[in-house]
Formats: sequence, structure tokens, C-alpha cells
Amino acid sequence: SDYAIFCLERQETMLKIYRKRHRSYWQVSIDAFIVTMAIAGIIAAIWCAIIDYIDGWLAILLTVLYGVAIAIFVIDCKSTCELITEYNRYLKQASSIPAALEDVVKIVNSLNEDDTEEDEQ
Repeated sequence: SDYAIFCLERQETMLKIYRKRHRSYWQVSIDAFIVTMAIAGIIAAIWCAIIDYIDGWLAILLTVLYGVAIAIFVIDCKSTCELITEYNRYLKQASSIPAALEDVVKIVNSLNEDDTEEDEQ
């Protein structure tokens, strides 16, 4: 029963990691979309300045603001990608055969320790 409980807890943990990884994929997609839109905004600001639709200073201001937004979302995307890598590493390690065998050994050892404590009493 201890091993079954341990396996259920491990499965619950793995499902949580899968969900977090899935949310992280969505976050990376949204960050990439925002960065793409900011790049389009920079191109539009420069183009509008070239055809004298807006003042040159406004185009510079918009370019700087979009550049800051790009930097923020690229940094967020990078950190999210690092999280995804950690999630993948954990899932790979948790689902490996040697890790499962180590868990079985831990459970057997804990059961043996419980038996020796009962014998001592």
C-alpha cells in the first residue's frame, strides 16, 4: 500500500508538471506574438516617419517604447524556456526505469525499517 500511495503521489506530481509545461508553452507563444507585434509597430513607426505621416520624434519615441517592450518579453520568454527545459528534465528523470527501481528500493528499505522497529518493540 505504501508503494501504491507513493506511485499515486508521483503521478500527481508529474501531472502538475505537465500542466505547468503546457501553460509555459502558451506563455512562450504569447510572448513571441507580442514581440512580433512590437517589431511590426517599429516598422510602422519608421515607415510613417518616412512618409511624413507622423513627426520624426514620435517615431523615435515609439521605437524606443517598442524596443523596451521587446526586451521585456524576450527576457520573459527566455526564462520561460528555461523553465520548460527544467520541466522536461524532471519528467525525463521521473519516468526513467532506474529512477523507478530506486523508488522501489526506497520503499522496500522503509518497509524493512518499519519491520525492525516493530520487532524491537
